[in-house]
Amino acid sequence: MAERLLIPDDIDLDPSMLETYRQAGINPEDVMEMMKDSSIVDPATGEIRFGEILDLIMKNMDNPVMENIVAASQEGWNRRVDSFDVDFTGYDWSSLASTIPQEPTEGWWVIALERCGFVDAQGEIVLDEDASKIPGAQPSFFLNCNHKNLARITEEVHGLPNSQKVLRFIKRAMATPVLGIRAGIPRFLQITAKLSQHREALAGFLDTLPAPFEWAIETPQLASLIGDIVDQQIQSEYTKSMDAAEAAKVRGNHAFNVKDSKTAIEEYTKAIYGAQWQAATLMAGVEGQKAAQRFLAVCYANRAAALLLPGDKLDAAQALKDSQCAESYDEDYAKSYYRQAKAHEALGEVAQAQETLRRALGRPALATDRALLGLLSELDTQLESSRKKVKD
Repeated sequence: MAERLLIPDDIDLDPSMLETYRQAGINPEDVMEMMKDSSIVDPATGEIRFGEILDLIMKNMDNPVMENIVAASQEGWNRRVDSFDVDFTGYDWSSLASTIPQEPTEGWWVIALERCGFVDAQGEIVLDEDASKIPGAQPSFFLNCNHKNLARITEEVHGLPNSQKVLRFIKRAMATPVLGIRAGIPRFLQITAKLSQHREALAGFLDTLPAPFEWAIETPQLASLIGDIVDQQIQSEYTKSMDAAEAAKVRGNHAFNVKDSKTAIEEYTKAIYGAQWQAATLMAGVEGQKAAQRFLAVCYANRAAALLLPGDKLDAAQALKDSQCAESYDEDYAKSYYRQAKAHEALGEVAQAQETLRRALGRPALATDRALLGLLSELDTQLESSRKKVKD
């Protein structure tokens, strides 16, 4: 894991949230330390993966500290929700001048409008094919403000948003973004061409913001340029994370080979954390996602093997869970079934081990796998021997 926690430039616990934590008796630094020890932190870059926060919360719900954090966060969120309709009249936008990055690519925000279906007059979701039959049905959209693949703010709107709503959304993205992201102004604001009809209304505000801030309505040329830049950044981040994960796997393999289960488990865990985000998203394309999923199958199966090594780290129950995770990532990976069977055997569940192996051998790609066939034969012999002993 990275030696220190690196937080993306525009991500921070805002002052009001810090005060809420302190009032609840929570040290904000303790929150950050908890993040360091979880998959929230990318082991390659040290950056926070906000998509993993819910997993951290669920795993620690019995922890009184986490209960306090959740309660304090909810209080802070409630205050932020109350600010959704805030009147920005008199807001000192020049106070955010110091937040503007000097490099455009470091502070490039994108305002997007994405259609998400239809809703009826009460705001309930309506199937596309039924929309024309329901009085009052209208299209629903998401307004998004994204920076480095992270949403500063998202808002659902029913019907196309008017100029006032778009302008208020942009102001909120700057002054009151989602919980955990501090207020700021980008170096460059790219606005989707779908909102080009609001250019004049937006210019009255955006043109008054302090330099070096710039903005533009998206053109095909601009969209292509940004796409190339984003693709390069994504590929770089993907490669960096996967290289670090591969290095951790290699260290885990070495530790496993010398029967050092503790180190092997730790290194395989780092490898898993390093690839989870890439396996869960299409940021690096379908092939990148599939490669990360196959990598995870190997790492989970390897960690299962380490958990089955004799010693104080032996944990057959967790080994079974890990090997089942391996199967979920690659159903044709033979070792995931082999390790499941060995875990079942260690738990005294020979029948379940046999069933796992038969299920694996039922897959065309694994039908002739020697290791699976050999282990099934051993278990069949073992079970038959046990039955004879009972009869005797």
